[in-house]
Amino acid sequence: MKLKTYNSEIVSQPKNEISVLEGFTFKQYMNLLLIDNPETNDCDFKFVGSDGIEYFKCNKGDSYRVVYDNNNKPLFNFREKLFSSKTKIYKGKDDKDILATITPKNSTVAIKFSVEFYNQATEKNEVLDMNCDGFFGSCGIFQGKEKEGSPMVAKIVELMDANSFLIDTESRYSIEMASDVDNALIIAIAVFFAKTNIGSRDKRNHYC
Repeated sequence: MKLKTYNSEIVSQPKNEISVLEGFTFKQYMNLLLIDNPETNDCDFKFVGSDGIEYFKCNKGDSYRVVYDNNNKPLFNFREKLFSSKTKIYKGKDDKDILATITPKNSTVAIKFSVEFYNQATEKNEVLDMNCDGFFGSCGIFQGKEKEGSPMVAKIVELMDANSFLIDTESRYSIEMASDVDNALIIAIAVFFAKTNIGSRDKRNHYC
């Protein structure tokens, strides 16, 4: 059976502004490249713009995963607890203020997660649907249910080559974000996606 992918899908503007961290919601479409190179000594992930500038990075050496901006300011961190299927993302470097919670959803047709967050623009708790293909090669992030025609406000696609079936090799992901969508939130989701992608590579080899 042919797998559903999001490589060719087009992102669209959200029904309302999505704002989680102040200063990261822009009025234009954004595209970043996430680079995961396990052979580097300084960072796990880095995010580069089309201008070649490194805008965000995830430093190695932290006891938990922390993402920094290009001024080395900590934006958010990931903490996973034993015996919990949820991934919590906290603002800054401590665990006092939750940015978002990612929870797996039961589905027989795709790999799906819900992303719960507080939207400063609407002053409400809201949920994004994160729908991934079977090998975490691509995912669409929807403001609502995909099957109901909700807008896909962002997407993450692995830029695959022959090394994409190997573990411990560099991975690259394209991140596209519509205008009025908090880039920090999508970057947090992208880090989660990339981590899961790495863990799925052995599954790809067995499939082939």
